[in-house]
Amino acid sequence: MRPRWLRLAAVLAFGTAAPAAAQSTPKTGAEVLQRMHDAYAGKWYKTLTFVQKTSYPDARVETWYEAAEIPGKLRIDVAPLDSMKTILFRADSIYQYDQGNWNEWHLMMNNGTSGWLSDAQDEYAVSFAAPGRKLPKECRVGQDYSWDNASYKVSTITKAH
Repeated sequence: MRPRWLRLAAVLAFGTAAPAAAQSTPKTGAEVLQRMHDAYAGKWYKTLTFVQKTSYPDARVETWYEAAEIPGKLRIDVAPLDSMKTILFRADSIYQYDQGNWNEWHLMMNNGTSGWLSDAQDEYAVSFAAPGRKLPKECRVGQDYSWDNASYKVSTITKAH
């Protein structure tokens, strides 16, 4: 015969739980989110890793090794891992690392505009597209330019590869 306290514990543990059918089906997305929040508040994972195959319209397929720190951070390493092709997402920004050289990163702002963050000799610059402006066909070191009443001088030319 089971001790009386064991039977009481079983009734308390299982006898008071509402059957799943007793809950109505949520009618809106907001209700779904509220139920998820209520059920899992304080229990969500903080980190996540997974591997996925990513298919492109040109039939190319890549393997992505992904790691997330929630909220706001995602790292994608594209196979083969020694290619050093990495994409970092942090809050509202995307940073791309390709072929092992940090030089320029694409930025996506909260308002949908996009720009570039570049570094050269430990100096950083953020630039944005300037529609309607014509760039010179040739540049040379020492050459002066003027845009929007601001003067610029070409100090370095680096060939992109």
